[in-house]
Amino acid sequence: MLHLLAVSPNDGSANDAFEESLADSPTGEAVIVRHGLSKQQLREFSLVLDAMGIDYGVVHAPRTAALVVAPADVMRALEHLDSYERDAAHWPPREAPLTLAPVGWGSLAAYVLVLVGFHLAQIRHAAGIDWTARGMTDANLITGGAWWRATTALCLHADVEHLVGNVIFGAIFALFATQLLGSGLAWCATLLAGTAGNLLNAVLAADGHRSLGASTAVFSTLGILVAYQWVRRRELEDNPLRRWGPPVMGLGLLNMLGTSGERTDIMAHILGWGTGIVAGLILGAARDRLPPPRPARILFGLVVPLVLGLCWWLALRRAQA
Repeated sequence: MLHLLAVSPNDGSANDAFEESLADSPTGEAVIVRHGLSKQQLREFSLVLDAMGIDYGVVHAPRTAALVVAPADVMRALEHLDSYERDAAHWPPREAPLTLAPVGWGSLAAYVLVLVGFHLAQIRHAAGIDWTARGMTDANLITGGAWWRATTALCLHADVEHLVGNVIFGAIFALFATQLLGSGLAWCATLLAGTAGNLLNAVLAADGHRSLGASTAVFSTLGILVAYQWVRRRELEDNPLRRWGPPVMGLGLLNMLGTSGERTDIMAHILGWGTGIVAGLILGAARDRLPPPRPARILFGLVVPLVLGLCWWLALRRAQA
């Protein structure tokens, strides 16, 4: 206990209310409730006591200070100060630690080999097949039941420049997606979202609309990254920039990479990005219930070749009919 050496922390004048409450106590002595305070801590704790209507005083010492209250107010002051410190320990909200899965270099290499391999098959008419005609999207055919074209078109490209762009940016986006989700789940989500984007494009496009290229799936991967990170950071209420940064950057990349060029199918890019956003929101909301990366990599990794194989089997079977 200390005898009163108190002044108001707000303006340096005597705290009359505190002196009166102290005078009413049996001993006339003040009780320390916090000591060794910095200026910042003194300011914060003083505000807490002010807000609770508790009269207090300040005992000053070189480079530090202590907060004192009348004996009758000790328990109430300690309760509110302890509560404030507990809440402050968890504020601001911190981003949950990010556990990254292995990159999955094998899956990235497979992505490149599939696109390059199909392009070589296209330009050489391998096995006597017009791969472009059999696999590209066609709005009339897709709405007529040839849904597999929405997937097969992702393997085909108009020229080398088109191919190289999708190989490079697809691999870059997939590099991040595979670390967030595991390679199997990332590629599965990319393929399904890209297919959904092409299906929507076929439904919304004019009659006879045709397109090809992996770019719909590439922008789906970007959408998945944006939405997944947005959901994961939803606890960061104190820092909107950190939460809204990914969507803003995603829109910037979509605008920069997906809306230029004479033969660019802008609607396919936008729809691919949109279906990726939906997939990313679902994956982000379910991230705590997703299987561990290794089982997911094996399980979902099987989906991609199975879906691609089925769709190309249907495309070639139709060619023979």
